[in-house]
Amino acid sequence: MVVVVIIGVFASLAFPGIWKNKFDSVVARYTADVRGMIVRARTMATANQTQVWVELSVANGEVLTQLWWLDPVVASGTYGTAVLLEDVAISEFDRNFVGDNAAKFGASPVCVYPIEVGLRAPSQATAVPRGSDCLATASRIVFLPSGELSLEVGGAQVPLFGAGVTVPVVDQRISNQRRATLIEVYPGGFVRTVSGVRYDE
Repeated sequence: MVVVVIIGVFASLAFPGIWKNKFDSVVARYTADVRGMIVRARTMATANQTQVWVELSVANGEVLTQLWWLDPVVASGTYGTAVLLEDVAISEFDRNFVGDNAAKFGASPVCVYPIEVGLRAPSQATAVPRGSDCLATASRIVFLPSGELSLEVGGAQVPLFGAGVTVPVVDQRISNQRRATLIEVYPGGFVRTVSGVRYDE
């Protein structure tokens, strides 16, 4: 009986840590996929001399990330039209993830926040003051055949003036202790990921 009680105590202590590790793993894989999609978009744009973009929009309470291109194949029936190549949503990494945790953390324990113009300097303080709303308007990071990028929000182009863009993937399980992984896209095509940034309102 003593052994069973001891095992039960250790299991109750370990379970929250195991759950947190699973959550962190799902978020990390999703973030890596979004980052990889952005890298592929630029490579495809320059290699195929066409426009390629990564579009982020909200569908069924979570952010859907899609990779599109203007079909560059002259012989194809879709030449010059937008073609969906790939899409990814965080629930794809764990089919029950969002549904199982909706009661605890709301429909979206993790959300992509509005894409920002500019990049965070490495010397910047860990606390980043930002808003508190998940992505409400479809946004596109568009790569041109030259490799240059532009940002479109709600169908309107946002001036970048040579700056890069930042995609914040925010863990909002604890409202006053939000943490973000920032996917930073530089004008020259380099993509950097900065994890564990405190995301304050």
